[in-house]
Amino acid sequence: MSLEEAQAGRVIAHIDLDAFYAAVEVHRAPKLRNQPLGVVQYNPLGDLQSFGPDDPHRHMNSSNGSLIAVSYEARKYGVKRNMRGNEARQLCAQAGMELQLVQVPTSHGKADLTLYRQMSKQVMDVLSRLSICERASIDECYLDISAEAARRLAAASGHPQPPVNADRIHVAGQVQAEGGASAWWARPTEAWGCGERLLAAGAAAVADLRAAVHSELGFTTSAGIAHNKILAKLVSGLHKPAQQTVVPLAAVPALLFPLPVGRLRQLGGKFGDQLTRDLGIATVGELASVPLARLEAAVGEADAQWLSQLARGIDLEEVKERRLPQSISCGKTFRGPTQLRTLAGVNKWLVELGKELEERLAADRAANERTPQLLTLGLNHSGAAAGVSRSCALRKPTAAVIAADALALVKRWVADRPGWAITGMSLASSNFTAAPTGASTITRFLQPRVGTRGAPASPPPPMQPPGAAPGRGALAGRLSAALPYNEQDLDPEALAALPPDIQRELRLAFMASRGGPLRGGPAVTAGSAGGRLGAGRAPAKRARAAAPGAMERFLTRRTG
Repeated sequence: MSLEEAQAGRVIAHIDLDAFYAAVEVHRAPKLRNQPLGVVQYNPLGDLQSFGPDDPHRHMNSSNGSLIAVSYEARKYGVKRNMRGNEARQLCAQAGMELQLVQVPTSHGKADLTLYRQMSKQVMDVLSRLSICERASIDECYLDISAEAARRLAAASGHPQPPVNADRIHVAGQVQAEGGASAWWARPTEAWGCGERLLAAGAAAVADLRAAVHSELGFTTSAGIAHNKILAKLVSGLHKPAQQTVVPLAAVPALLFPLPVGRLRQLGGKFGDQLTRDLGIATVGELASVPLARLEAAVGEADAQWLSQLARGIDLEEVKERRLPQSISCGKTFRGPTQLRTLAGVNKWLVELGKELEERLAADRAANERTPQLLTLGLNHSGAAAGVSRSCALRKPTAAVIAADALALVKRWVADRPGWAITGMSLASSNFTAAPTGASTITRFLQPRVGTRGAPASPPPPMQPPGAAPGRGALAGRLSAALPYNEQDLDPEALAALPPDIQRELRLAFMASRGGPLRGGPAVTAGSAGGRLGAGRAPAKRARAAAPGAMERFLTRRTG
């Protein structure tokens, strides 16, 4: 089976939300519907106030802020992203229209995108009803609609049915053909290839999902439907808003070959520039015609194979189930006079970023029962084209610990850089794992007793090598990071009330972090730990072995 045939059995869609930030503001305030609208950035040099999503002060038509999103009603008057408010307002005024401007919500001294993230999640939940959904960004995702397309095709006895609103579904390569897309749908059964039938059935499924998003949430979307991710994304923006485009295999050469090489994914940067210079080419068609041997001489065997396939529209990358972000991050830029040049200034903003990250991680854990293991600090600095990043274990998802550990990373970075000036700073949490069952309950139960003092913050622990598998004591290590207590902080009676296996996990945790056994308890080894917390036996069964009362209620299996 050829690679072309291998991908012909798949139906992949790329869904793009239309003018998403502006659409969210209309969803929040319907009075803005059908009016030219722009979403503006806050003034980073002014006296920044915190404005929540429903704060009426966010509606500021006189703002001269930079536009980060523009509605389609404003675009028809020439308003574009990155325009200043004054220029955009003039363009609308010339047409006799008033431009509505809404500032993004702000919190912790920066933009707060929570409102947009919440709306994005609702959209992704709808789109995932019929397919595997891979969230690509806040306003776009990939769907693998193959199974649903096959089901629909079987139900239609092998002949695809035209979808609802077929007049808003375009077919690549049919624009100049007689009858256009309508003629493509109206062909007799024998004129359809197997791959085309699947694409058509998938297009109908995608149209239904997009209709559901619009009817239930009020958002319009555009889509591309093809046999792979690259082609689907390439055409999803060809016809906007609220339309979709299908790419049959026969249309791929005409679609791809005239494009500049830089339009292909991963070829829009320095690698693509160097490739076109070294090979003396400019278009995808020219890249497709380069002999494989010459490609191998230029970039190596592995990259040569990939480039050859890419230029012919072949991409076997799978859509991976991912409706949740792989990382949760926040950041802020510091331009001109706001550049950070002192550790005190750095710490001030690390605390603010840490507060935001703590809030978002708490919400994420409550909703998704997961916790991150890695903290990454990102820095941009004056005089450097590229940023730098430094990572450490995320010991505890609180603002104080996050800020302290990030500051330690900054101190290491600035140690040999006199005259440093930071122009951008971000904090990211990643490497999510399932939150240990019951850990939050135990954390609440074993709060430090009144009158005791916690241990001083320790420096960031070393990062585990990428790909290293956690050992038996991995949970104990995570738990010790989540419980920053001294031995004297623990109530011996409370500890004794816990089930034996949890006691052992706690003792291991303190041994790992303190270098010795817990006061009043036997020395234990990693091998004596009684299994992972929350795994194996049911919590209710373990609770019967503990003292009755509060702990029994704490550790009983939750319902629902």
